[in-house]
Amino acid sequence: MSNKCEMTPKQRKQYKAYMKTSMYFVTVIEPKLKNGNIYYGGKRPTSSRCWGWYRKLKDAIIAVVENHTDIHEDSYDYAVIEKVPEGVIPMSEDIKWFVWEGDPDKGKYVECPKPKWAEITCNWSIG
Repeated sequence: MSNKCEMTPKQRKQYKAYMKTSMYFVTVIEPKLKNGNIYYGGKRPTSSRCWGWYRKLKDAIIAVVENHTDIHEDSYDYAVIEKVPEGVIPMSEDIKWFVWEGDPDKGKYVECPKPKWAEITCNWSIG
């Protein structure tokens, strides 16, 4: 599934101008899974929290990989970094996913492909 939407050339030109205003948002996610799929039996199928934003992708990656300020919090098994421009209902691009590996105290986030359970959702950071 592609993260890009179909646009006219004029729309794409305008969107590229907006992308120059982008920031990289870090969001942590705790999916409620059953057999690898989102489980809708509870109140909410996922818990998520936008943890911060950065001007540079490398700074956002460092924050996730080094678990700055304990963004894992012993429960957020996934993190996503999304490049989001300013504007109303902007679409995120340049998306990087991370999964927590190891125990809560000595584990770390490592880059991973987009999880299957997340394929139908976009814009985790600002909705």
